[in-house]
Amino acid sequence: MKPDRSNYETLLIDWLDGTLTAQQTDELMAFLGENPDIREEADSLMLASISPAGDSFPGKEKLQRSSA
Repeated sequence: MKPDRSNYETLLIDWLDGTLTAQQTDELMAFLGENPDIREEADSLMLASISPAGDSFPGKEKLQRSSA
């Protein structure tokens, strides 16, 4: 799938997920180079990241009930 204004969002998400091939990535980067407004949007998406908090919840096994 070649990047264009109707499908670039899907390709951006796939690129952020790391699922694009090298050729698809090259095509997307060329498209972004030709479309600075979309490049700005892509840059802002790269700033966002989500990571687990690493919180611990001791004693959570006490919350389980048997079916009886």
